[in-house]
Parts: sequence; C-alpha cells; structure tokens
Amino acid sequence: IHDWDIPKLSDTPPPTPGHQLVEEVMTTDFCTVQPGDLLELVADMMDWRNVRHMPVEDQDGNLVGLVTSRLLMRHFMRRAKSFGTQAEFVEEIMIQEPLVITPRETLLDAIQVMNKHNVGCLPVVNNGKLVGLLAEHNFMKMTRRLLMPS
Repeated sequence: IHDWDIPKLSDTPPPTPGHQLVEEVMTTDFCTVQPGDLLELVADMMDWRNVRHMPVEDQDGNLVGLVTSRLLMRHFMRRAKSFGTQAEFVEEIMIQEPLVITPRETLLDAIQVMNKHNVGCLPVVNNGKLVGLLAEHNFMKMTRRLLMPS
C-alpha cells in the first residue's frame, strides 16, 4: 500500500464557474407539453411548478417548441381585450425551433448565446432529445452559492 500525503485545500485549483458545463447546473426535473395542449392547462402547469418556460415536445419526444410566461401573458391579454372565449392551443403561440444548447457546452457559451439572442432559457438537447433546461434561475442559484457560502 502506497503512502500518500493528506491533500490540502490549496492542492486543488479554485473553481471557475464559467467553465462549468451546462450539464452540471441544468434543471433535469421538468414537465413538457405537446402542441395540441390547451393554453389554460399550460398556464396552470407553469403556475403550479413555478416556472417561466415550458418545453414543447411531439409524440416522439422531440423538442418542437418552447412556451414562455411572457407569450402566455400576451396571449391572455389580447384575448381579454377582444373578449374571446375560444380554446387556444400551444402550437398557436409557441416559439418554434427554439435556440438550444448541448450538455457538454460551458456556462460561458450559454451566457453568450442567451445574451446575444436576449433569451431567458435554453433547452438542453443531447442526440436530438431534450435532457434539461438552462434558465436564468440556474445562474441565480450559482450566484447565491458564490456570494453566500454556507
């Protein structure tokens, strides 16, 4: 048996949060909806889960869109002004072909994409399948941990 020295904290490099990978901080516990789902259902789900973004998948589990709380708010405001009562579906307001990122990209890459395109969420896709979500709240959690260590 080899005798190793007890490691010291100074033996490890300081963390560099920007170089962390998306898969290290992305949200993996999320719900999805389908294009034919009612908008009222999606709004209730987002309220219940306390989320601002809802990925849209087809029946084969492929990402086909993204619904945001801002899109829902615009939709319901327009409907209220026009006194519309017809049922409306996800496919009518969703962002088709949303920007995505892969789990192995860095957080710096994600920030650059989010800033460049002014988006608050990136679906995380691996081999064509949705595996997570990276949203502004993920960065807030990291910031909180950095500024308020336990």
